[in-house]
Amino acid sequence: METNKKSIHMNFQKGSVQQIITIDDDFNVPDAKPDIVKKIKEKGRVIIEKVRPMEERIALSGKLAYSILYTTEKSLAGMDGTVDFEESVPMEGITPQDIVKCSCSLEDITVNIVNSRKISVKAVIVVELTAECVYDKEAVCGIDVENLQSINRKINVMQLASSKKDIFRIRESVNLPSDRPNVGEIIWYELEPQSIDVRACDGEISIKGELYIFCIYSEEDNEEAVNYYDDVIAFSGKTDVSGCTEEMLTDITAMPSEQSFIARPDANGELRIMDAEVILDLDIKGYNEEEYQVLADAYSPSCNLILDREDVRYQTFLLKNSVKCRTENRFKLPQGGILQIINSSGRTNIEELTVTDGGVTAEGAVTVDVIYIKPDDSDKIGYARYELPFSEHCDIKGINPDCMVNGKTGPLQVSTMLTGGGEIDIKCSALIELMVIEKHEESIIRGVEATEPDRERIKNLPGITGYITKEGDCLWDIAKKYCTTIKDIMETNNLASEQIGAGTKLILIKTC
Repeated sequence: METNKKSIHMNFQKGSVQQIITIDDDFNVPDAKPDIVKKIKEKGRVIIEKVRPMEERIALSGKLAYSILYTTEKSLAGMDGTVDFEESVPMEGITPQDIVKCSCSLEDITVNIVNSRKISVKAVIVVELTAECVYDKEAVCGIDVENLQSINRKINVMQLASSKKDIFRIRESVNLPSDRPNVGEIIWYELEPQSIDVRACDGEISIKGELYIFCIYSEEDNEEAVNYYDDVIAFSGKTDVSGCTEEMLTDITAMPSEQSFIARPDANGELRIMDAEVILDLDIKGYNEEEYQVLADAYSPSCNLILDREDVRYQTFLLKNSVKCRTENRFKLPQGGILQIINSSGRTNIEELTVTDGGVTAEGAVTVDVIYIKPDDSDKIGYARYELPFSEHCDIKGINPDCMVNGKTGPLQVSTMLTGGGEIDIKCSALIELMVIEKHEESIIRGVEATEPDRERIKNLPGITGYITKEGDCLWDIAKKYCTTIKDIMETNNLASEQIGAGTKLILIKTC
């Protein structure tokens, strides 16, 4: 007996775990920085430096980069720093050979002023770790044996074909408009990559988007006077990824990590050129979906076939789609009012993705930060934060509660406008990108052994049997049990189709 086998490349998500990391530490103001009078705004970003799977746990390390904008006795100043963290995250069943995907979000950061020379930094970081294993299994596709009766089934397997971690550098320069004074010192800056579009090409990944730049700086001839500048610059580029193709299904995460913003002299020696650099940490995974015809069941009147089955787990791709979440609200102006909004930015926080039989409901909030000029000349710069919750449903055909849904935030548009009634009107349009994966757990036939037929059982079967079908019966099971074939049953009973309902009367003739 000859057996035809195929090796099937499979991957399966073992599980995921969420780790909450808290930061609580005090820091002194550097000697070169002036005393703090009042905090205006704080910000932070999480930089994951190392993710290493181990036996039953994941080693994780990174740092929190924080910045504060504050008032001094004379003007404004900025201060920044970093806090390192290390975590050992338990995960049952994980091994060093598994592939781990890491995503994180800064849920909260608060900087309190202890005194004019010391600050307290408190933050909550949420890390999501997902482990995926990759393995190969041999499955029987066909066998060569006398009087073989067999049925095949088709399986679609989502296969991890390419996995790479890389970085992408965004480097852009801006020139101050002629109506703006020269830069004395950059006090505060924000660099936000927006509308990032990542596409798979043959042998590479194409990346494009926009970099939003906002800065507050002191003037060259008057250190106490401050000015601001903002701009949006398009960027694009490519990075090599071995094995990548246009047809691949990709799951690519681009997370900003290190960044810098410096002023340099122009051709006239004046500080009017500002160089921005942002590093995007890329986690690139490319998947192919392959179709296999494998043996589902077999028997032969000439011999007894022993089918060696093994349970396997694999995944299939169901859908990749985007859902647009819109939210808006009006808020009372902060105490003292707003003369002019000079910067508004936001971030989307996905709090929950709920899977139903009909689709996915995304719930979360958009956090909007607003920097503005106050009417009070003695206290010019102000800051306010607003939360706008959202809930949006996305219909997805074929989804079920056992499916895995990965959601990540896409482009965010924020619009802020002062109304005439002492309020600020905020409108947000957030895009959430969804990838839906269907999990499968079933058996495949990995080997077949042929032995002598059970002649006693065959001998005791009647030559002709009358049979009335029951609910759930199929011709294959009936033919196998009564030692005949589907073809003979259909010919004997003049059946036009293999589909039969309960109560069908059949005549079964033993063929061996």
